[in-house]
Amino acid sequence: MKTRFESVVMVMGICAAVLFFANNLRAEEDSKKLGDDAERFEAADTDNDGTISRNEHREWLNKYKDRLEDVKDRREDIRDRKEDIRDRKEDVLDRREDIKDRREDVLDKKEDVWDRRHEGGRKDKLEDIRDRKEDVRDRKEDVRDRREDVKDR
Repeated sequence: MKTRFESVVMVMGICAAVLFFANNLRAEEDSKKLGDDAERFEAADTDNDGTISRNEHREWLNKYKDRLEDVKDRREDIRDRKEDIRDRKEDVLDRREDIKDRREDVLDKKEDVWDRRHEGGRKDKLEDIRDRKEDVRDRKEDVRDRREDVKDR
């Protein structure tokens, strides 16, 4: 069973993939439009001597430059979004690890209080607390391993 954290990370990854593919499709459509404009340019009205008028040529070049700029801007936006998503994932992982550390600190404090109150007293409860502390450490190592796996991807 996945934890809430793993589910959130998975949903963020899926959203990033959807945004990436949607923007790639838009970029492909723009590329097709640029190709269509090139064909129109070649088939444009020509002067008597078979050349394209300067005004038509300038208009086509301006349209081409504008669309090329749009495609470049969209690709840059995609890169920025990817970086933002990576940063958010790292932030979530850091927060998760901080929470685990705080929980471990609380268990340490409880164990210290228990030791002070019951020195030589109930050893069974003390062993239970130590076992819980070891479990927390094991979970922390598992989280670190998962975090390394996420970074490797």
